[in-house]
Amino acid sequence: MKSGLGIFVTGSDTGVGKTMVAGGLAALLRKAGRDVGVMKPVETGVHPSPARGAVDDASFLMKMAGVKDPAELVRPVALKAPLSPYHAAAREGASVDIGAIMDAYAQLRSRHEVMIVEGAGGLMVPVTENVYMADLARMMGLPALIVVHPFLGCINQAISAATVAQAEGLDLFGIVFNAWKKGKYPAPDFP
Repeated sequence: MKSGLGIFVTGSDTGVGKTMVAGGLAALLRKAGRDVGVMKPVETGVHPSPARGAVDDASFLMKMAGVKDPAELVRPVALKAPLSPYHAAAREGASVDIGAIMDAYAQLRSRHEVMIVEGAGGLMVPVTENVYMADLARMMGLPALIVVHPFLGCINQAISAATVAQAEGLDLFGIVFNAWKKGKYPAPDFP
């Protein structure tokens, strides 16, 4: 990958393994000698003190990329409810600041050769009342990498997600059919 590149990792659904794919890409790029930054612009379902052994997506991505960037840049918005960012923020009486997300991205972008950004859910998940994950990818100028689970119906989901990416003006980096089992992160020494 050349300087200035990046990927916006999205999914056909929630729980399809976006974090595993994003983390794996970050680790591979790091092992290839690239300076890779990671970002989870909005993470929902975040608890102030996770259960022992639990790891949030942003921390996992940072570990896989081997970065020490400030957590508030890597994950500028953390919400407790496991809902879309817009609905989680509404439940908490908060709002999602798109400007803060884009400022954090600009700072990370200036620090790293390649950026791996993991969205929440799919491209049409609402971040605010009028901004969707696809809008974040477009504002960041990143192509979409769509992660799909390998179950019955996945071809339709993959084509539907790719069609949305195209309709939203995003370049499609690719589609990953991910067989990672939902529920646990890999062992601490992974990869």
